[in-house]
Order: sequence, then structure tokens, then C-alpha cells
Amino acid sequence: MHELITIGNLLGSDKNEADLALPREILMWGSDKSDEFRFTELGNWLIENHRPFKDEFAGSHTRRSYRLHSKRSYIKSRMEDLVRLGLIQKHGTAKAEKNRSDIPIYKLTFGGVIVGAILVASKTSQASSTQNSATARAVLLISAYLKLNKVSTFLFLSNFFAKCEQEQRYGDYGFIHLLRVLFSHFTGEFNLRQARIAVMCIPTLYEDLEDIFFQTLNELDEQTRKLLLLQFKMDVEADYSYKYQMDIEIAKEWEIMRFENIQNYSKVTLSGYCQECKLSYPFVMDIFSFIRLPDIFAVEHGIDPDTQQIEESTAVVQKIDCFRCGKKNCLVIIPNWYTVTKYIQ
Repeated sequence: MHELITIGNLLGSDKNEADLALPREILMWGSDKSDEFRFTELGNWLIENHRPFKDEFAGSHTRRSYRLHSKRSYIKSRMEDLVRLGLIQKHGTAKAEKNRSDIPIYKLTFGGVIVGAILVASKTSQASSTQNSATARAVLLISAYLKLNKVSTFLFLSNFFAKCEQEQRYGDYGFIHLLRVLFSHFTGEFNLRQARIAVMCIPTLYEDLEDIFFQTLNELDEQTRKLLLLQFKMDVEADYSYKYQMDIEIAKEWEIMRFENIQNYSKVTLSGYCQECKLSYPFVMDIFSFIRLPDIFAVEHGIDPDTQQIEESTAVVQKIDCFRCGKKNCLVIIPNWYTVTKYIQ
């Protein structure tokens, strides 16, 4: 039995690319279709276009129907993976042309069309009309979903996508990668917290989108902006870690400081360890300053700035000036988040 896949596998950079190629191609093929399809229609297309199948049958005189028959179980097992993920649904039955028996009819779900469109955009070379068209289609569908829910995160994303379209960023690798991260844990609906954390990481992980991020944030109505910043604050503080050179008394100080600042949506309560003082202590920081820190959202798997591809990188720590001794870049902020590893793999 083959290993079960996730949407994160499909949209991420996975070592076992061979097992993911066929379900990805099914979604890319189906994302361009608005109608239903039968297994035979899909199977015949895969026999002609899926590279391993083409290579296997190159020069063969075997009839196409026998080729499809030999791959039927393999293709169906991958289709069942996509049904399990909610990306394909069985959409009724129809009569077979030869024996008039009932056969299932399939259709990509809302999520399946989006994932397929994102995959098309990711595969196509930069600045092509196909890439921009696929990205625009994915954003259009995601935006339609976002507009059904008025929470602050989704209102931000709707406005952010609109600004990215105005700035013609749909063809940027960073923008497409962001879509992959946002949708990697879609299970019929967005995981709101994971979507929000991905949003908060935009200025650090996607430098070309930083200005659009802050423009969008500043142009939100006052209530929505306050609600979103409060959610950012709660997410950061909820990931607080006791592990790095911390004792229980320092943890209690942090809890007290957090309680005293709990209603201040513009401040985040953090903790740090000074490598010069050899002390751990809590402190309060402006949330905009926190989001702008270059390494607070360090990634174990990030975008190489030269190749624009996902590469493994060395884990880093975020250092700032110490509030106690005043020395430069010696206070290590706790915790460090490894966002891309968490949310796309």
C-alpha cells in the first residue's frame, strides 16, 4: 500500500516527487474543466501525457485500451487519495457505453480546482500568460471563499490579493509560493490560525510583498486592523517556549507581564536570553517592530533569494539589542518560529 499524501505534500517540495506527479497532473488537468468527467476520459489523457506512462509505452503497438487497463488500479488508487482529501468528488453515475452498467462520474471540488490552478501556476515558467491566468483563477476562487467570512484575517487577505493584482504580482514566484503555503492545510475550509500565521510572515519571507502587506494593513478600517493585530499578538504569545535557558521564575515574570499587557493589541510580550548578561527576562515590544524583524520567522526550508527555489537552510536565531546591558545584537528572542516547515510540509 502506498503512503498517504496530504495537500501539503501536493503543494510543497517533497522528496518523493515520483509518487506525487500523477495526482498533481490529475488536478492540473481537472482544474481547467468546469464539467464532470469519467475515469476513461482522464485515464486516456494520462496514458498520452503522464511522462512515466509515455516512456513505458514508447514504441509499443499495444492498443490504448489495454494500456489503460494495465494502469487502471494505479490511477484509481491516486484518485481515491484525492477523494479522501476532498479535492475530487464522485458526482453521480452514468451508463457505460459498452455494457450499459453504472459507472461513477467525477468532478473536482472547489478546493481541487484551487489546488490544481496553484500547481499550474507553480509549474509554468515565470511571466507567462498561462501562469498569470492560473494564478488569477486560484485567487478569484479563494477570494470568493474569503468574502463569505468577515473575520479580520480574511478581510485582510481579500484586500491584499486585490493590491497584488493592481501591482501585477501574480507572476511573482513569492506570491505563488504564498498561495501554496496558505492552501496547504485546506480541508474543506481554511485553518484560520495557520492562515493568519502565514499572513504575519509575509514581510519576512516575501520581501517583494512587504510594502503591499503594510499598505493593506494600514488601509484596513480601524476596527478590523485592531482585531487582526490582536490575533497576531495572541498567536505569537501562544507559541511561547520555556525551553531555552529559562527557569520557572522567569516564566512567571513573563506571565505577569503578559497579563498586564493583555489588552494592548499593539504590543507583544516576549522573552529573551542575553548572551552577554547571561540572563533571561521578559519584555514588551511593538508588534510592528516584531513583524519587521528579519529572522523571527526563520525557516528550515526557505526560498533561496538567488534561485527562487525552496532550499534547505541553516536555522538562525533572532537577536536584538539587550534592554539590560545595552549591548548590540546579544538578546536572543524566544521563541523562534519555523513557519514554512510547520505549514507546508
